[in-house]
Amino acid sequence: KLGPELAPRVIKTKNGQITARLGDSRFARLSSWIQGETFSKFRNSPDRQSLLTNVGVLLAQVLSKLEDFDDFGISSARPLSWDLRNATSVSSYLSLVKDIHQQQLARKCLARVQPALEKLKDLPSQVIHGDLNDENLLVLPDGTLGLIDFGDFCRAPRIVEIAICLAYILFFSPENDQVFTELRTILLAFNNKSSKPLNETELEVLLPLIAARNCQTVLTAQYRLSLTPHDSYVAISAEPAWRLMAKIDTIISTFSSQKSNGQSSISSYLLPTSPQQNTRRDFSYIDTNKPNGPSSSSQRSIAVEEKGEKNDAMPPGKNHSNKDPLLLKLGASAAVATAGLLVTIFLSRRRGGSRAS
Repeated sequence: KLGPELAPRVIKTKNGQITARLGDSRFARLSSWIQGETFSKFRNSPDRQSLLTNVGVLLAQVLSKLEDFDDFGISSARPLSWDLRNATSVSSYLSLVKDIHQQQLARKCLARVQPALEKLKDLPSQVIHGDLNDENLLVLPDGTLGLIDFGDFCRAPRIVEIAICLAYILFFSPENDQVFTELRTILLAFNNKSSKPLNETELEVLLPLIAARNCQTVLTAQYRLSLTPHDSYVAISAEPAWRLMAKIDTIISTFSSQKSNGQSSISSYLLPTSPQQNTRRDFSYIDTNKPNGPSSSSQRSIAVEEKGEKNDAMPPGKNHSNKDPLLLKLGASAAVATAGLLVTIFLSRRRGGSRAS
């Protein structure tokens, strides 16, 4: 759902201008205020599932509104370091990562995203917000969502917008590691709202793109820390980004090995398309806190609710031989892995807004 106002509305001057000149070299603009709290404050909300559904709906509506927007070439005329399509440019910072395991993870992430970036070239591009993180999404008093800060808008395939958003929204998934379930909740909500459901190519590149955004975050933080070692703010997102990178890496590795054995691709699990695959797969029971014997680091359990089956969460140690081995393997592996002004004007014309950007 969207709030009554999607984004801040540009307030014109008395002369009808969008920018006011203050003296010879200063300019000012004024935008309206959206009453709400940043999404980051709802990380542990009991209504998290509903909020995640609203994120999927918001993504569908924003991308639909921006699909035909003409930015007059502005996004192409300026360099943007955070453009996800330039993710591999942060590879020059790899040597700044001293932890060998983290450095290997980052290298794997950047290598894996290269084929995904090539596939992006075949997808249609449009203007996107470019930075839909949990500090730029607002939860309004009625639970609906709004958004602010279009400073990183650019032209890119819509899956880039979705990947950027998920890279932050999934930062703080519950301790029992519901990354896959929460990701799927957002995608299902997006497809239910969008007139153009996600296609297989978009789904195939999604996870590598999410991990690449996390990689941009951690490596840029390392670079900035090298310049200002005492400024902890520059690394504020690094720790959750490393954790999510590891989880995404596990999911990708698991599905890649299964696909090589002739089993379903990850896209069919993210958004089932056939009746045989149209089941609700719940990854919520991945208990990373309770030991389960001497092999507790790898023997974790996961509840899988097939369509028509009773929803019984299975405790650790119970026989899961009649369940999908792919999901059981993913559950076990996940436990180990966890050890812009023009755009604002356009949107305000389509649907008003009220928070200072």
